[in-house]
Amino acid sequence: MAATIAQVRALVADPPTVGGTEIFPDTHYQTIIDIEDNVYWAAATAANTLAAYFAKKADVEAGPVKIKLDHKFQHYKDLADQYSQRAREGGGSSGGTLGVGAGLPALTGTSYDDIDNNNADEDRYPSVFSRGMDDNPGSLDTEEETQ
Repeated sequence: MAATIAQVRALVADPPTVGGTEIFPDTHYQTIIDIEDNVYWAAATAANTLAAYFAKKADVEAGPVKIKLDHKFQHYKDLADQYSQRAREGGGSSGGTLGVGAGLPALTGTSYDDIDNNNADEDRYPSVFSRGMDDNPGSLDTEEETQ
């Protein structure tokens, strides 16, 4: 399942508002989604971008009111770590809802060409396994024994 701008915005708590108070525009999130196909990887990337945004800002103090932007930086770094972990565990790749899915399937194995190349390699130690090595030599597959 491909991520949407609304999903990524919801995960990083940057909802669009009528007044335009969102931190990044939709084009920024679309760029992240174009790079990351998993919703949690996209959210982790967005959270890292938001952390970088707040890392370069200075703390603001006006009278008794203080805004510590390093707290926002740390919050978004922690959020990025959480979403990265969730994506590594296989969440957000498939399914109809957020968090459903076990990741993309992976196909593994050895091709016939690889097997032939390994068998033809003279420097390779010969295999101790062979087809039929565990067969019972005392059994015969004849029709007479089964009657």
